[in-house]
Amino acid sequence: MASAHRGNGGELSCQGRKLEFPKLAEATTVVEEGQTVIPTVDLVVVIDASGSMRDEADTLSKVVNTAIDSAKTKCPSNLRTTYLGIEGTFSKTVFTTTVRNYLTQTAKADASLLKGRTAPQVTDDQSKEDAGRAIEDIATHFDWRPGAVRNIMFLGDEPLEGGLSLSATGQDQEDIEAANRAIEVAKQTGTRVHTYMGTGKYSSDATKHERVRKAIEGEYARVARETNGQFFASQDNLSAFQAMLEKVICGSKTDPRVTTTEFCCCQEYVEQGEHTTAPQ
Repeated sequence: MASAHRGNGGELSCQGRKLEFPKLAEATTVVEEGQTVIPTVDLVVVIDASGSMRDEADTLSKVVNTAIDSAKTKCPSNLRTTYLGIEGTFSKTVFTTTVRNYLTQTAKADASLLKGRTAPQVTDDQSKEDAGRAIEDIATHFDWRPGAVRNIMFLGDEPLEGGLSLSATGQDQEDIEAANRAIEVAKQTGTRVHTYMGTGKYSSDATKHERVRKAIEGEYARVARETNGQFFASQDNLSAFQAMLEKVICGSKTDPRVTTTEFCCCQEYVEQGEHTTAPQ
């Protein structure tokens, strides 16, 4: 209730004035940074171990330590990096252990459960180019640390199931199905798959070469996209591995918590107070 009081001369002091009630206060958004949390990140770098990937293996091995140190400085993390070749290794590089040996000897996986094929089952190069199967095996059987953000980075230049096919695009339904299975298993295990497509020679005919390259690149990109990973092509250059690692490591950071507090209006506060008994 508003009351009017007479001022000097008997006039109403509130005459002509507009009575306004308090308005509801705006909500306040608070970003809670809290303590800096250093994420635990496991990164498995796996490479197609056929001869055409030798250059990439050499280049990566020369820059990897500097790149990792720089990336961890920009985005601090408890990072563990493991380098594995598919059914083969490259001497004088970081790829000195095969996927099969690591999973069965270090991670203690049952060899009969691995999807990757061996040279007696297919040709030597085909077994080294079974990328889809390698992604499945690593996602399922690697000794991931508890609470770690799981990352696989695959480097190759061939379709994901045993290399090039005789089809017009260099890959067939088996390659697509291998990619589908890799995506499904990665999602089930919470593993991000990052892919790098190196340079390859698919035909002496420039038009066919480009058609095949685009088809393979499309599948590499799809695997990365559907597992929340990053895709890199040969034009990005492996000497820029630092930037690649920064995207992977920094993408593993936990976002700060955001909270919104709603303020009640003064009238609501008064009404609440009317039901509260004052202390005697």
